[in-house]
Amino acid sequence: MHKPFFSVVLPTYNRVNFLPTTIASVLNQSFESLELIIVDDGSSDDTESLVRSFIQQDPRITYIRQLNQERGSARNNGIRCARGDWISFLDSDDHYLPSHLSELYTFISQSQDCTLVGFKAMIESETGMIYSEACKFKSVISFPKLLRGNPVACNFAVANRPSSLVPFQECRSLCSMEDWIFLLTLVPATGLPILSDPTVIMSDHDGRSMHANKTVILKRQNAANYINNYLRLSRSSQNSVMAGSYLFCSIHSYLDFNRADSIRFLLRSWTYSLPSVFSFLLFLKFILGRSSIQYIRNIFLCLKYK
Repeated sequence: MHKPFFSVVLPTYNRVNFLPTTIASVLNQSFESLELIIVDDGSSDDTESLVRSFIQQDPRITYIRQLNQERGSARNNGIRCARGDWISFLDSDDHYLPSHLSELYTFISQSQDCTLVGFKAMIESETGMIYSEACKFKSVISFPKLLRGNPVACNFAVANRPSSLVPFQECRSLCSMEDWIFLLTLVPATGLPILSDPTVIMSDHDGRSMHANKTVILKRQNAANYINNYLRLSRSSQNSVMAGSYLFCSIHSYLDFNRADSIRFLLRSWTYSLPSVFSFLLFLKFILGRSSIQYIRNIFLCLKYK
């Protein structure tokens, strides 16, 4: 079998309802020099039989099954088996647009010394399609922006070279934050280059890990402490990590209907960084509540069109 240019590493755990679309989106890429490595992290559903039915149709798929050890371990297992020049990551409930790898290949071919590339995504939910946070950036996400959080999630590719790779964190206390730690370890001072157009569709559903607000808050705090303890960052960079993390925790506390904690986390973030307009508006929203904000907005609208 010829050596592929791309290895797509796809960890999965009990996502059999999403996998057909996800797998098909890789196999149907307009750029065909690829292999798909599916790492089953101990699923208890029909994942294995589903994947093997795809393997019968396309030999570019490799199936690996492991005991449940979380996503970081699954990705590392996939990386060890990757034969491609570049490794592109994909979550099992998301999918690529047909031109994704073609656009990525063009970008890599035109970029000198590029070893890491981010992707933009659209988020699909029951209410429609919206742009992800990564779409706000034109061509590069600066390192200071990444210190405050990870707008690309797992949507990135890395050159398959020892000098360009580090292992994903496998500790369960950091799961769902391993992407952020990985990027901060590898992104150069010039920032993370990013494709110009969205090429990934992320599925927003109740089972997505980022909707488990209490768990995500704890994992984010663990990740911030890990980053500041183990990465060589300046004091100002460490402050950015903490400010962004407390803002993140504040938002997720509010989404969990815990206004007291949302305000407490937000005020804590201001001890590490001056409040932005966005965070100040959040503070007003947290204090007043959704209904009061809507009431004030309606008054302004009445005055405007009176």
